[in-house]
Amino acid sequence: RTLRAAVIADSFVGVLWPERSTQQSTMWLMRQFQICTTSLLDNHMLERCRNGTMSLGEVWMEAMEMFPQVSFATITSKVDNVQIMFEQAFEITSTLSLPGLMMTPAQFYTGVNRYLEAYHGHFNFMSFLVDGSQHTFLDQECFYTATPLGAEIASASQPLLMNWARDCSNKVRLIPKTVCVGPLMSLRDWTSVNSTSYCDRSLMP
Repeated sequence: RTLRAAVIADSFVGVLWPERSTQQSTMWLMRQFQICTTSLLDNHMLERCRNGTMSLGEVWMEAMEMFPQVSFATITSKVDNVQIMFEQAFEITSTLSLPGLMMTPAQFYTGVNRYLEAYHGHFNFMSFLVDGSQHTFLDQECFYTATPLGAEIASASQPLLMNWARDCSNKVRLIPKTVCVGPLMSLRDWTSVNSTSYCDRSLMP
């Protein structure tokens, strides 16, 4: 019997801001939850955790590599208001970071693209980005109406999130690896604009 499975991260990318202090914030989180002393990580990742060099994204990517037959997907709004508020509160609580507390929606979206670029190189990863600030989709009515244009903006020319999520586990790729609507911009451009209307060029076909 052929295994068909998908792991979908709904509205949690794990953006840490500012980028220069990401490792400091990560290790504070690891210590709080005592991740470096559990059996959740393999020996390689445990060593990196204890050495303070492990990132949240590496845990996710290792899972992709360990289970190549499984599809991994991220669904997120470009300016998810709950993810933004959580990160702001986390940074001022953990590291007393004023830049983290003041993170803007555009900076959050920059962080989202950074993570997705790292994941994009794995053949079994895909992502669906929605314009707007909606937090969580799979447990909401908007799961049936959401397109990349918005949580409740249907369009005959854009894929429905519910259909995309349904097909995530298909062995034959029937869906786009990345779904996003907006002008394509390269890293040099999107790190210098105060906007979330664009799509990261490197993620698009």
